[in-house]
Amino acid sequence: MPVENPALEGYNVTRLMWQRFWNDHQKTFISPKPKCSGTYNDEGRFNVWSMSIAAQAIVDGARLYPNELGPLIKPVMEAIYKYKSPKWKGYCAAENFEGNSDIYYDDD
Repeated sequence: MPVENPALEGYNVTRLMWQRFWNDHQKTFISPKPKCSGTYNDEGRFNVWSMSIAAQAIVDGARLYPNELGPLIKPVMEAIYKYKSPKWKGYCAAENFEGNSDIYYDDD
């Protein structure tokens, strides 16, 4: 079935993603189901690659729907910065913690 308004469809999918996965208490995306693809622990936190795709969807959507999706950019970027290692100047697959040297520089 063809989509009549692709921009609106993209907005709806992005908004639904936010409503379903964003945990305002923890300030990050959390899977409501255990062992979801792209998560790395029992809490259902998403890896940096899943987080970056979600962030890109929000940023792209905010170009067309700035009033609706623009306010989501700051919290999602703050969530992604939790993955950055200040020591190694790269991003970790999981949220950074002391002693984590599992760093990816190609994702900066």
